[in-house]
Amino acid sequence: MPTFSKFITSQRGAQQILDFDGYIYSRKKSSDTALTSTWRCAKYNPPTKCKCHIYLALADNSVTLGIQPHNHSADGSVPARQEVLLSLKRKAADQPLSATQNLIAFPSDFWNHFDRVLEDPDFPRTSNMVEGFHRL
Repeated sequence: MPTFSKFITSQRGAQQILDFDGYIYSRKKSSDTALTSTWRCAKYNPPTKCKCHIYLALADNSVTLGIQPHNHSADGSVPARQEVLLSLKRKAADQPLSATQNLIAFPSDFWNHFDRVLEDPDFPRTSNMVEGFHRL
């Protein structure tokens, strides 16, 4: 019988359960009126297709194991990697761009020749100039 360890967050921000054996479960379904919520193994999708389910009682956070056992071994390093990755993403989202990241090398009127091409049809276009240069 799995023992509830803690809630963790997936890379996409969904809530997951980590048990003490190292297995991760994603919420399958729950409702406001239900006394339990159904969670399935996070490796439910191919190629593993693990069909193990647990039922979490909302009143006391007790966990009941479903009928199907896990068909894979637990990976204990996944939660630690997820937490590190999420903390890095949060820090990156909170920090504003630095002055060098916001700096534009050349203003658009320097490199944009759209108006010149409309005025002068013989104005050389960048791709033609480059192709002509490489043919020499």
